[in-house]
Amino acid sequence: MDPTLPPDEQDTLDAVLATYAEQGVAFHAVRSRLSGHRRFISLHGLVPGAWSVSRGHDLVEQLEADIRAALADLDALSVFTHLEPLEDPRSYGDTRLDRERPPAGPSGPEPAPPGLPSTEPATHREGPR
Repeated sequence: MDPTLPPDEQDTLDAVLATYAEQGVAFHAVRSRLSGHRRFISLHGLVPGAWSVSRGHDLVEQLEADIRAALADLDALSVFTHLEPLEDPRSYGDTRLDRERPPAGPSGPEPAPPGLPSTEPATHREGPR
């Protein structure tokens, strides 16, 4: 299994995330690994749900740039971010590597809130067969 970032690099990452936490942005599912000479960082950023998609995207673009700048001495770094609303309980169901499936009630899985895609498995696939 690949190791995590060395402690000094992890401390640098933590310092970058702390500057965003001071602005009310929360993080979870922060993972890192070292594979050969490449470093991988993956994290979930939690922001107010009332933010626009554009504002959230701007934030994670700047966050990724700040992480890359702070770890600029690394020649191979991949940063992956996932944006979630702070207020949505579903945002906290994916902190583990594999998301747990909610138990199906008597009428099946809970439907998604209006305007969101269903969590039920797709039964029809478009495209060539």
